[in-house]
Amino acid sequence: MSDRKTSNARFILPLVGAVLVIGLLARYGHLAAWLGALAGVGTFAAIPALIGYLFVKQSGWRDLSRRYPAGSPAAGEWKTCPTAIAAIEPLDSPEYETHKVRLNFIVRVADDDQALYVSTIALLAPLFPPMRIPWSAIAAVRYFDPSGWYRYPRTAGLVFQLNYDPGYKGLFVEIQIAEPSRYLQLPAALIERAIAHFPTPPPAPG
Repeated sequence: MSDRKTSNARFILPLVGAVLVIGLLARYGHLAAWLGALAGVGTFAAIPALIGYLFVKQSGWRDLSRRYPAGSPAAGEWKTCPTAIAAIEPLDSPEYETHKVRLNFIVRVADDDQALYVSTIALLAPLFPPMRIPWSAIAAVRYFDPSGWYRYPRTAGLVFQLNYDPGYKGLFVEIQIAEPSRYLQLPAALIERAIAHFPTPPPAPG
């Protein structure tokens, strides 16, 4: 079992066990009915919160937001990314697919002379706190065109599997923020001004 799956299991298995125990106690009369109902509702309410926590942990977003909190909003224009990816592994890592989180129409970006600002829609701000990443924190960038595919067509037995994201095409930038390294993939067209501050320029057209 991978480290990520083992880590997730440490949270999920106790929660599932708690649900079963509470259900059994309520069923056989060892808890007052109202207390059993209350505990059950509370336990099930915790499940989405736990999933959200694991989602954020897998993306590396919280690590970045702690290191680079957004003290004040950017003065520039905010743009919403149809697709953005946050990961704790780079694109070419064998572990990339299991250590990244895809965020569709959730991530917003802006910039000024000092930093890149990254946030999410207000509803998700408690899970994905806004961050201000200074240009000096960007260790490397990589430009690529995913052509919409986030998992290329492949056969698995008799099933032909396709995974396509229409927002994940055109020129993208994978930004490595150190240290330890975390990665953001953003559409280059939405951060054109920011690219001027990156350590590597974009490829020439054509």
